[in-house]
Order: sequence, then structure tokens, then C-alpha cells
Amino acid sequence: MPSDENAHPHLDNSKTFSVVHNGIIENYKELKNFLKEHNYHFISETDTEIIPNLIHYYYLKLNNNFLKAVKYACQDLKGSFAICVLCKNEDDKIIVTKKDSPLIIGSSNNGNYIASDIPAIISYTNNFYILEDDEIAEVNKNELVFYDKNLRKNK
Repeated sequence: MPSDENAHPHLDNSKTFSVVHNGIIENYKELKNFLKEHNYHFISETDTEIIPNLIHYYYLKLNNNFLKAVKYACQDLKGSFAICVLCKNEDDKIIVTKKDSPLIIGSSNNGNYIASDIPAIISYTNNFYILEDDEIAEVNKNELVFYDKNLRKNK
């Protein structure tokens, strides 16, 4: 049932990460229990809320590396997802990734756009990139940087 608590975006406990998610995390109960054991708490019943908290967990473990934290958190997720992640400490970029859910990045002279399908952004650009599974992109207003699942830059 829709509620304010279950509405996107979801934040981690420290309010460092904000996540929008499309998909289903099949192992969210297991991950939620793991995070509870590490003193994370939850205010919603949605599977999405575990994602920013899991990213935060890895962010602390990986010396505040935003990109690696997203990569490692997503390796723990089972199911389908397309996520957009903001970090308040690096507010000039969005990190996006996906597995078995659509994610489109559009670019133009006016900026870059992220959506789940082309019709959502066709009025802004006709230059699209369809993200592959496990591929990660750093998106800011003027730049797109793509990484494979091992964080090697590509394209």
C-alpha cells in the first residue's frame, strides 16, 4: 500500500545516500537482518530501503569510496533492479547501475538524463545509451563515465 514511508527516494540511516530503485530485491529480508545486526534501522517495509543502507555499510568499509560502495552493495543484491544513487558528499554526480531491469541514459548539450525507458526522455534528446547488466555509470551534468562490473572504464 502506498505511504510516505515507502515512497522514493529512500535514504540510509546517516542520510548520506539517496536511492531510487525499480525492481525487486529477492533477498531483502536476509540483507535487512544483516544490516540490523550492524546497527542499521528501518522505517519502511519496502525492499528499496536496504539499498542505501547497504551502500553506506560498504562506503564505511571502503574508505568512503562512492563508486566501489555501490558496486559491492549491488553484488549482494539478488533479483532485478535499476538504481540511481546520490551521495551528499559527492553531490555533483549520480551513480546508476542495473540488473534485469531497464535503465536508459540520454545525453544532450543541455545535460544528461536517466530513465527507465526512451519515451520518458525523448523530448530532451535522441542520443541514448542502454545500460548493460552490471555496468555502472557515473553521470553528471556534462559527463558520462561507464565502468564494467570490475570498475574498468569502458566506452
